[in-house]
Amino acid sequence: MCHLILLLPVLALPVFWWLPLTLAGPVYAAVCGLSAWIYYYVIRAMRRPVETGSEELLHSTGEVISVDGRRLRVRIHGEVWAAESDDCGCGLQ
Repeated sequence: MCHLILLLPVLALPVFWWLPLTLAGPVYAAVCGLSAWIYYYVIRAMRRPVETGSEELLHSTGEVISVDGRRLRVRIHGEVWAAESDDCGCGLQ
């Protein structure tokens, strides 16, 4: 469904068969303008940084809740996660 928006100018071409040229031209120009406006916002949204998922958690700072050897329980963004540390955890309590 979302790919049909990209084909909007092509799908609007039959307007030249149904309407006289004096009406079809402005209608088609409006469709092309609307498409350009939609494309601008789609491209802008695709260039935004990731805000969800594991990619967002990579550089987040959290709070250590419990330590069990190398295994940790951490709270990041209000969620509790299981983690492992390369450090021995000697300084953590």
